[in-house]
Amino acid sequence: MGTGVLQLPAALKQGGWIGFFYVFLSGIMSNYAGMATVRCMYTKEGEKLNTFSDMGGYLYGNMGKQAIQTLKTLSLLGGGSVSILLASINLNEIVSEMFGLKSNLLFWIVVCSIVVLTPTILFKEIHESPLLTFFGTFTTVFVIVIASIMSILVWMHPEFQYPPSELLKLSGFPISFSSICFAFSGNLLWPDIEKGMKTPQSFSKVLTCSSCVVTLFYAVMAFTGYLAFGDNVLSPVLLSFHPNFFVKAAYLLITAHILLTIPLYIISISRDIERLIYDQVEMKVWHRHMLRTSLLLVAVAVILTFSNFEKLVSLIGSVTVSLLSYVLPVIFYIKMYKSRETFGLSDKLFQYSIVFVGLFCFFVGTYLSGSDLLFGN
Repeated sequence: MGTGVLQLPAALKQGGWIGFFYVFLSGIMSNYAGMATVRCMYTKEGEKLNTFSDMGGYLYGNMGKQAIQTLKTLSLLGGGSVSILLASINLNEIVSEMFGLKSNLLFWIVVCSIVVLTPTILFKEIHESPLLTFFGTFTTVFVIVIASIMSILVWMHPEFQYPPSELLKLSGFPISFSSICFAFSGNLLWPDIEKGMKTPQSFSKVLTCSSCVVTLFYAVMAFTGYLAFGDNVLSPVLLSFHPNFFVKAAYLLITAHILLTIPLYIISISRDIERLIYDQVEMKVWHRHMLRTSLLLVAVAVILTFSNFEKLVSLIGSVTVSLLSYVLPVIFYIKMYKSRETFGLSDKLFQYSIVFVGLFCFFVGTYLSGSDLLFGN
């Protein structure tokens, strides 16, 4: 679970109430693709691959590995951009409300960037600790619970009037589904998680249970937020509520989690580039500082150019998540296991349905969300 959850009610605004079904569809597809990803780590020669990029290299050579690595870089860099923007929006709202200061999003983007840059250049590597993982999970659950309860309270208010909403917005399907996909973008992490388990054989069972819980949380968040605010819902959804103690606490917690997590994105990209350029030689310290500073500046440049959180999430979901979390894991799985397993008709239909939906969101969703980001209001 991550910051993409704050976009879910707006995803229903894009697709209509049918978007509630998209949440469950995304959860089912993500769970299958996650199991396929980990199974593809085991080659028919008995070798254990380490990363998703290694899988691309095993199947399609160096070109396949570099293509996956490029998509991973875009995904992490896009996720970093979205996270810095979200943290800046949160701090801007908190400070404006608590101290009555004038809204200044640009100032908070600069502040958040400086905060993120400090550990990024001070530490050669930062590994996600169990404490940080717990804090991130707690924060996300807290935000979901608070936002859902407050949405229900808005709906139960005696003077509540149903906001405008639609059952189905067919033209909004690619953007809506891509936004929801962004919230389920965990496939790059599954190989590392499976590797760290005491009993890797139980990964599929653990992933299925986790997917069920996460999907349920996401569905509640999406449903209650759209029920309360309809097409008037803002993104991130916390902007839709009148500020109170719980909203401010949610702002602070999610911002702290974001600022602790973004350096992991930047350092991960940097380490991949370092290994690519300096295969056998240690990279000079000042070269590393320049590289990581440049990566952060690229992320900041993206949000300075496109500071709409809702539209940026949709574009990133369309461009990278649809491929990395849905299309490629299933294609790789089919290619690696077609000689080892016999897929039934239902298996093939499900597999090709995932690939079709993912590719549809990639092509159509990228075009629509990109056009909306560039030329929309």
